[in-house]
Amino acid sequence: MRRWAWIVLCLIACGPDARAADDRDPLARARLLYNQRQFEAAIAAADQVRLNPARADSADLIAARAYLEQFRESEADDDLANARERLRRIHPGRFGPHERVEFIVGLGETLYFDSSYGAAASVFESVIAPASALTPDERERVLDWWASALDRDARPRSEFERQPIYQRIRDRMTAELAASPNSFDTADSGETSADVGYEIILSATDSDGMTGSASVFLVPHTVTLTFATLPPGLSMTRR
Repeated sequence: MRRWAWIVLCLIACGPDARAADDRDPLARARLLYNQRQFEAAIAAADQVRLNPARADSADLIAARAYLEQFRESEADDDLANARERLRRIHPGRFGPHERVEFIVGLGETLYFDSSYGAAASVFESVIAPASALTPDERERVLDWWASALDRDARPRSEFERQPIYQRIRDRMTAELAASPNSFDTADSGETSADVGYEIILSATDSDGMTGSASVFLVPHTVTLTFATLPPGLSMTRR
């Protein structure tokens, strides 16, 4: 399946160390193992947590999401069947806002794997609203699923029908990048000419092996600045 290159891996929850999490809370350890993409270990840990009836729903949620991620990579039917079984026995009314969102995302993933791509995209879109309970990293994971679902929904359509769908993805990603911009350092020595600029190139390869690149030129506009000190005559240095 196609994966959108500008989306990075996000997590269910964060923690510094699996062993430390195990000392504090077995459920936290299961979440941490999921975050580290150790899905089999996360499932095993969640199954142990499930022995406590009060935490069975939370444990099943982690296991279900882990099985879905495994199926996304392996396409093993048993993984999908196990994920569905765990989702079916969950009582979402017992969840708080955060786990309820995770449960909805899990339902969206099963719709995706049932080839109901349009419905899956709608489910994912319902939880990426600004006021949702997603952390920034989790939001990126759901955006990945949302874009992949729209992509798969668009593929069998005509070129005329596909273009608005892909434009919708581009518009959403542009808005996401504008809301959470990243930065990088450039060289601060070497060429000093005012005519020098930077070309930033983004290259991507999806899971089908298709590649593409996009670039943008950044050209500085130089200005002359004049500074005065108070009292006059003080020396200044530039850093």
